[in-house]
Amino acid sequence: MNVDDKNLSSFREQIDSADKEITELILKRAEFARNIGRVKHNQDTPVYRPDREKEVYQNIISHAHQLYGDSLPLPESVLKNIYREIMSGSLFIEGGPGISFLGPVASFSHMATRSRFGSSVREFPVDTISDVFRTVEAKDEVTYGIVPVDNSSGGSIGATLDMLLVSDLKVYAEQYIRVNQNLLSYSKIPL
Repeated sequence: MNVDDKNLSSFREQIDSADKEITELILKRAEFARNIGRVKHNQDTPVYRPDREKEVYQNIISHAHQLYGDSLPLPESVLKNIYREIMSGSLFIEGGPGISFLGPVASFSHMATRSRFGSSVREFPVDTISDVFRTVEAKDEVTYGIVPVDNSSGGSIGATLDMLLVSDLKVYAEQYIRVNQNLLSYSKIPL
């Protein structure tokens, strides 16, 4: 075994050890989330709190900078994505929420749902914006709805605003996603 192989083995052992510690801490955090879910249920308070979510992100980024200064070994966005999924699992453990969105899966509304809530929540794609409102208003399996409000005059902003006028539902949080469109063409004319 050469020196590089020995170092590689040592680093892998250190990673395996760190993975065990990370797993223990994630499971410990999950136990805390389960207890928080029970308290929220008993107090009839919302499971999802965007202000708390923002605070968690600020705390982890601040702590990362305390440990490493400005030379983080991972970008802040990666830490946020990791925590997005940890918090998604916590939301699931706490007993909610079901999210309705203008479908289908892989639509822009679905992208916004995943960006906001992660992949552990229960997702309910529906066909129309009014269906999103109806599923949330029914207070059955769906707790929150994701509806598009875009900045184009021909987009779905009109339908969403119309529904906000006739519904008792309120905007609880905003999720911005970057949307890029590409125009494709097939042409026999060489460019």
